[in-house]
Amino acid sequence: MPATKLKVADIELELFETGQGRPLLFLHAAAGFDQGQPFVAPLSQKYRLIAPSHPGFGQSSLPEWLDSVDDIAYVYLELLDSLKLKEIDLIGCSIGGWIAAELATKAPERVRRLVMVGPVGVKVGPADKLDIPDIFAMPQAEVQKLLHHDPVKMTPDPSKMTDEQMATMFRNRETIALLVWEPWMHRMIQAADARIVETEGNLGIYTNVDCYSVRRDWLRANRDTALRFLRALVNANDAISKDHRIAYHAWAREVGLSNASAEEVFNVVPPPLIYEWTNPRYTYSLVKGGPLYQRLGFLASYMARYGIIRQTVELDDAMDMSLIAEVLKGRKPP
Repeated sequence: MPATKLKVADIELELFETGQGRPLLFLHAAAGFDQGQPFVAPLSQKYRLIAPSHPGFGQSSLPEWLDSVDDIAYVYLELLDSLKLKEIDLIGCSIGGWIAAELATKAPERVRRLVMVGPVGVKVGPADKLDIPDIFAMPQAEVQKLLHHDPVKMTPDPSKMTDEQMATMFRNRETIALLVWEPWMHRMIQAADARIVETEGNLGIYTNVDCYSVRRDWLRANRDTALRFLRALVNANDAISKDHRIAYHAWAREVGLSNASAEEVFNVVPPPLIYEWTNPRYTYSLVKGGPLYQRLGFLASYMARYGIIRQTVELDDAMDMSLIAEVLKGRKPP
């Protein structure tokens, strides 16, 4: 079953298709689609099995505007239009189950049958309780125990993987974090007292790599230190931009990869766009009215409306981009 590429909504979708019969759209889990998985053959004997790699997974491209499960659901509705499919059977596993649920609620007339297997993200518990643990903060061995009945059998062995397979695995993990990981939301709910504590909304310094968070009261008293730190960060970014080997060779030594594998991962997951920090359209900009500002505002309003916090949060008091603007003033990308 060789993969093909199909242009959908300015995305190059990697698409696996095999078998004949009623169309069955299969939406894979966080690990991606593997045509060698045991369910593929029996499904393709009865159905026309259509299995895309989600945007940012496998060899599918990831546009800058896409950063949510909701976005992917709309992409797949357009995929159905491109394939001229009016009605499908739909199976989704893990995050694929979440996408399937979103798709089915948007166009229920197009889904004849729906099967969701462990659909993470479909919240059924109370608003102030976490339905699933934060898997990004857990050791991988513990995550595998939660995901699989036989974790030893299902845990990938890096020593037996090709460089391409390693790069795909890391790319899949990076994309799943982009789509679903919001650690500030967990901390906000736990703090839940009309305060944004140790969150993106309370940052004086922010990057999309390590989230260097600083409390505003500390920032007011230590502004010079914060400025020196940011200038050093920008200087390091400029050095890496001129010679990427500085970054991926060091990372390769740290995690035990070959330089070639680390370079491939680096090409797929490049460093943060530091010079875009003051661009209001950039996802991680702190500019008032930007994407991060809006998302925090929506979240704060939601929590206040449902009584998770006692009063709304004034984002203008919480968010501060003056440091970033001062450091980047007059500087140009190398």
